[in-house]
Order: sequence, then C-alpha cells, then structure tokens
Amino acid sequence: MPLGSLTIIKDLHQENHMNPTCPKCGGNMVEFEKSLSANVGPFSVKKLLPQEFQKYNSVKFHLCENCGYMEIYWK
Repeated sequence: MPLGSLTIIKDLHQENHMNPTCPKCGGNMVEFEKSLSANVGPFSVKKLLPQEFQKYNSVKFHLCENCGYMEIYWK
C-alpha cells in the first residue's frame, strides 16, 4: 500500500530483481544497499529497529532519479 511516493516495505526474498524504470513516472531507478550491522555509539542500528525487522541484515533502496519514488527491500 503506497504512502505518498514511498512504497511500504517488502521482503527481498519475495522480489529480488529491480525494474530499471520507475512505476510512477517512467524515470531511471537507481539502487543502493546499506548494512544494518553499523553502530551508533554503544548501540547497533539493528537493535534500534522494531523487533520484526531485527531478523534482516541489510536494507536495499530503489530510488527514482526523476520523481523521488522509493521502494525499500529488507534482506
């Protein structure tokens, strides 16, 4: 269910390929991935997440360069 231009979280195990064009405007989509193992002071980023997301090790973002549409995949 979309919230503005943000697509609600998806599990990467369900969908692991990126569509190179934005479903909203047809622009070019770029992707980047961030690890959840980083620390912020004495806390790990993973521990700051709600319990249901702590099972994932990284998060992948697909972002439209034109309109800013974003999809988030937990991995």
